[in-house]
Amino acid sequence: MVLGAITSDGKTPPVFVDAGVKINKQIYFKSILEKVLKPWFISHFGDKPCCIHQDSAPGVKSSVALQ
Repeated sequence: MVLGAITSDGKTPPVFVDAGVKINKQIYFKSILEKVLKPWFISHFGDKPCCIHQDSAPGVKSSVALQ
């Protein structure tokens, strides 16, 4: 799986997930949101408000990921 985000201000680096890895809420939160997306958004937007629109995959729509 490849994950990427596009904004009005640029795009994130692609995140590659090995074949066969199930993306559950813990994997999504720790390996993708915390390690890749959050630092990228902070470096590009700082304290400016922004919104992330995610699909409805089970790991993405968990209450942990939505916080």
